[in-house]
Amino acid sequence: MELVIDPELRDLIPPLEEAERAKLEASLRKDGCLDSLKIWRDGDRQVLLDGHNRKEICDRLDVPYRVEEVASVTNRYEAIQWMIDLQLSRRNLTPERKSYLRGRRYNEEKRAHGAEPGGRGNQHLVRYHNDTLRTREALAKEYGVGSATIVRDAVFAEAIDALPSEERVEVLSGRSAKTKTQVIRDHLIATGQRKPPTEKPIEKIYRTDTHKALDMLDYHMRVGNREIKLEILTEILRFLHGDLLEPGDVDRIWNQIRREESNGKIDADNR
Repeated sequence: MELVIDPELRDLIPPLEEAERAKLEASLRKDGCLDSLKIWRDGDRQVLLDGHNRKEICDRLDVPYRVEEVASVTNRYEAIQWMIDLQLSRRNLTPERKSYLRGRRYNEEKRAHGAEPGGRGNQHLVRYHNDTLRTREALAKEYGVGSATIVRDAVFAEAIDALPSEERVEVLSGRSAKTKTQVIRDHLIATGQRKPPTEKPIEKIYRTDTHKALDMLDYHMRVGNREIKLEILTEILRFLHGDLLEPGDVDRIWNQIRREESNGKIDADNR
């Protein structure tokens, strides 16, 4: 019987880091595949639910493995829920992936309630609202978060599912420069649920008039308060160093500037 890799189900599982993959491969070489791969029997297909990384390595190394059917999974909805619950029970998840999985589970359950056959009219809408409210509260209690967090997770999951695969991996791994809030905001703007932010006059100056922008930076570095100077310094360092900027770099450089000022190495008019 055919063993199928479903892309949507596979993407619910975080990719292994290089060190993790090397450790798993070494274990499979030494001891073989001790744990069975979990599958959902979908007609004449065996759809893989757990063991994607082990299967890939075992196939490459010609290591035999066993499969075990998950009896409680009888359809696609149950397959997704089973995989989400399994992933959320593991400890090596980033906050972004936990948020995504909670949101994805809520969205799947909303779709299940909304797909009720024969549901029409106001009574159906009220029943759907009550069902999703109970679902939201139940998930919040199960995961130890507020119900508002579940709603936000759901929007985040929709935003993640709309991203290209490479960017999706970056965000869920915690390596993306975008925050969760930025990902949600960009998605809401792209889908017309929120208006794009209006560019402020000061932002237009920095974007279009380099000389005026430099004059303004010079002025604020000479007469601005400490908070303004630190903000300017932070943005300049981020521009120069990008992802290489360490958390303590701004304070270290700021303190160095202050020491040099107090020692007379920097003319106060040229700060």
